[in-house]
Amino acid sequence: MIREKYFGVGRVLKTGYAYEEGTNRYNPDNLTGYKTGQWIDVEVLEGEMYFNKWYGPGEIIRGIWSYGGDVGIIGKPQVGDLVGYYEEPYCQIWEKTKYNQENI
Repeated sequence: MIREKYFGVGRVLKTGYAYEEGTNRYNPDNLTGYKTGQWIDVEVLEGEMYFNKWYGPGEIIRGIWSYGGDVGIIGKPQVGDLVGYYEEPYCQIWEKTKYNQENI
């Protein structure tokens, strides 16, 4: 694991908010980042990240969507931010990191 916490680190290429049709829109101002409906596209920089399959450095993962439950995006990452990927039981976490490009 990278920094004793992450399986992989990537850079956010695109982001936005989405919601399932027919459901209440999630609150993008939720401070925890869970259930925001935020989606991100990520380029893997180091390590490995899983989203329907494992991705390695240089690969781009499209359409990671925080809908609560199985996938969480924490910290409201924006374009250019680094996100670390780790897993909790039954959940994938994509977390805005305190690291910048020079730290990895």
